[in-house]
Amino acid sequence: MARFPIVLVMSFSLFVLGAMAQTQTGEAIMEQLTLLKDNQLDVFALNDDEVDQLINAINQEVLDDHLKLYPDNNYYTEFPWKRGLLCSENDKQARVLARLYLRRGEDDPVKYQDTYDALLGSLLDYIPDEMRPPELSTIDFDALAHDTEALQALLISMIEMDQYLVMRHYESEAYAKLTAIIEGDHNRREAFEALLRPSKCRYIRQLGHIAEQILRSQGWPDPKTTGDQASLALWLIIQHQDENPELQAYALPILKQAVEDLGVKPAHYAYLEDRINTNHGRKQRFGTQLFDCGETTLVNASKVDQWRAEYGLGSISEYRAQPWAAHLGCDVVDLQ
Repeated sequence: MARFPIVLVMSFSLFVLGAMAQTQTGEAIMEQLTLLKDNQLDVFALNDDEVDQLINAINQEVLDDHLKLYPDNNYYTEFPWKRGLLCSENDKQARVLARLYLRRGEDDPVKYQDTYDALLGSLLDYIPDEMRPPELSTIDFDALAHDTEALQALLISMIEMDQYLVMRHYESEAYAKLTAIIEGDHNRREAFEALLRPSKCRYIRQLGHIAEQILRSQGWPDPKTTGDQASLALWLIIQHQDENPELQAYALPILKQAVEDLGVKPAHYAYLEDRINTNHGRKQRFGTQLFDCGETTLVNASKVDQWRAEYGLGSISEYRAQPWAAHLGCDVVDLQ
């Protein structure tokens, strides 16, 4: 009987000492990170473990910033691969992260610096002028409300920008040139992605500001006059505004009314509702935001196909069997 309290105290003491060691290690990593951001620490002064810990620390900073918008979202813990989709406009953070990725794959300081300079230089014209959204001050939103052709042209140009920023830049001539620098090296690609992220995020946010002004000045454009492609553009841009939850929340009831009154595709509403709910850590009705192959993120797996059909969507099994969902490793599954 006398031994149990002693063992308990010893175990607790070891736990406290372990926690203190972790705290001290964490403090040391954050101190190194501060020095790196201020250009007061050479990455070649770090060992491999420290480099990996610092990469994790920066990626955690990006996640923490995102979770300030969505404090109840635990999906990034359950499905950590989703973290790669997060946005950050922090240039200093991006450059440190790029240097750390390059250091992880390179032991030669000269080659390391040459590669970093080449990647940084490739950013100058990587996103061409025609794929950069216009400034709000250059757009007359009141005039657009009475000029269907101009509104249509603006929205169609915006969907091209959005798609280029989100994924089509990988098909560009600029990316083809970049591959000569990356040379198939995973760390070099990660470094470039880190460097590119702030400008991509800023331009995507700017598209959201334009979309918001269109909504506020005239509501959802009627696809019968501006065309389905213009309506698609506005929805898709709002769908990608995860760093602006206020805009997505503002747009959702407007989109719902547009579905009822203007004949906008109901599927657009389903996608945006799911996007908002999953961003906030809530379950989704339609299963449009893929996380895994199971039912953990669905409101009701037995009703999901019924709800999807009501909003013009195919079955959840067909959706998960699409080629672009292959990263989930899903088989065709009948959830009924």
